[in-house]
Amino acid sequence: MKQIAKSACQVLRANPVLLFQYDTNKDQLVPPPIYSGTLFEEAGYAKTFVFSGDTFAEMVIANRESLYFEQQDEIDNHPFMHGGHEEDLEGRPKTRFHKREHIKSLAALVLEAEDETVGLMFVNYRSHQSFSEPVKKLMKTFASYAAIAIKNSRLIEKLRRNEAFQRHIVERIPDPVLVTRNKKVNDKLVWRIDVANRAAHELFGYDFHSREFEGKDARIWLGDELERLTSALQEGNGEVSDFEINLPHKDDHRIPVLISTSVLETD
Repeated sequence: MKQIAKSACQVLRANPVLLFQYDTNKDQLVPPPIYSGTLFEEAGYAKTFVFSGDTFAEMVIANRESLYFEQQDEIDNHPFMHGGHEEDLEGRPKTRFHKREHIKSLAALVLEAEDETVGLMFVNYRSHQSFSEPVKKLMKTFASYAAIAIKNSRLIEKLRRNEAFQRHIVERIPDPVLVTRNKKVNDKLVWRIDVANRAAHELFGYDFHSREFEGKDARIWLGDELERLTSALQEGNGEVSDFEINLPHKDDHRIPVLISTSVLETD
């Protein structure tokens, strides 16, 4: 995100460029913004709260339509700038953002990914500009990059939360549980042990999250039982129940266990 703001600032010759995430559940921008360029009020701007009416944010989000202003009087005379600015609200600046930052021209672009509004990009100038169609196209390109970056970061964060929840649940299961995940290591596809609960550690004597298993293929641990398990999974269309198998203990002996396993696929 920071690199996108910096690149947009340089390529579009703008100052400053601000990127806000948008929380659809709370219907508000998420502070602080990521920005590149100079902010005169850098120390305090939108660190914890974005005041309603300070920018065109609400209008752009509500209409899901980007706005472009080439002249300052276009900004000053816009109807949105003549309402909803409650100056008595604690902490609210007495003038709007474009006045405080001496902005003469600006573009406010909605950031959308997969038909979802994920943020806003403000491209600001301290001199009057003429936004040609090629310039607007460039702005929209950077807006697309920013939207994708926000969407991806949220998906990654959601995945991390899901994995943390999965570990929390698995750890409380009394039976041994191992979850493997296909992962590329040095351009080779390996089965990495992704989740192992305490019962599995205690039964087999291994710390499956130690460096001993880091980056290694879990199929090596299965040894000569791998072929039997693979055949059983193929015959059971990716699922087996109460399958008898001898798995290795850390102390070089094998433990006969009944396992139930299934292959999980994600898009």
